[in-house]
Formats: sequence, C-alpha cells, structure tokens
Amino acid sequence: MSIFLLYTHYIVWRFYGDMDKKKVAAKLVPYVEGSNKKTFHSAMMNVYFLYRRLLTITLLIAVERYPSLQITLLMIITLVNFIYTVVVRPYEENNIGEIMNESAILMCAYLMNVFFQTDNVGFLTNMGWVFIGVCC
Repeated sequence: MSIFLLYTHYIVWRFYGDMDKKKVAAKLVPYVEGSNKKTFHSAMMNVYFLYRRLLTITLLIAVERYPSLQITLLMIITLVNFIYTVVVRPYEENNIGEIMNESAILMCAYLMNVFFQTDNVGFLTNMGWVFIGVCC
C-alpha cells in the first residue's frame, strides 16, 4: 500500500504541469478523478485521501489500548481534513456536501469523547441518540 501511495504521489507531482496535454491527462485520470485540477493541492486530493487513511489505520492500531488518545487523534486528523476541504476546495463539484460530511464526522468525534467521560446510563443513551441523529 505504501509503495502504491508513494508511486501515486510521484506520478501526480511529476506530471501536474503537463495535465493540459491529452496524452498525460488520460494517464492521470485514475489519480486525479473528481478533483479540481486548478491547483496542485486540489489535484493531490486522492493522494492526500490515501495518506489520511493510512495514517488513521496506523494510529488506531498503534494506540489500541488508549481509546481516548485514539479519539483525540481522530479529531485532529478530521479537523485537518476539514480545514483542507474548506480552504482548498479540492472537488470539482459538491464541496459544500463534503464540508458538511467532515463537520458531521468531527461532531461525532467530539461526542465520542463524551462517552468516555461519564458512567451515567441515561446520559449515555441520550448522547447515543444524538450520535445516531448526526450520522443520519
């Protein structure tokens, strides 16, 4: 996975300036599909997505004994991705939908922190319903 990720990063980085040529653009379609190709960082959206997934999986496995640390790291990763989506606007269309998606994920991560702070069953049940509502 990491070799493919590095290869994809290299391919997009190497040929970004030549994306207006039809031959190069046809080869880059799998790597930049759905992304706004106006800036380098928006063209790298799919590569950044793969980096984020790899980082998330690695961190969740590495700190499996510390759930509060897992939640904190998830919140940081989600916040960085939220900021990236708001600032760079990496999608050709539906940037607002993706911003809403990242907001919902961030809110769920904040709510997960609450689950580890209390043992009150009624409160946890209500928070669970809020969590389900945000996810839907």
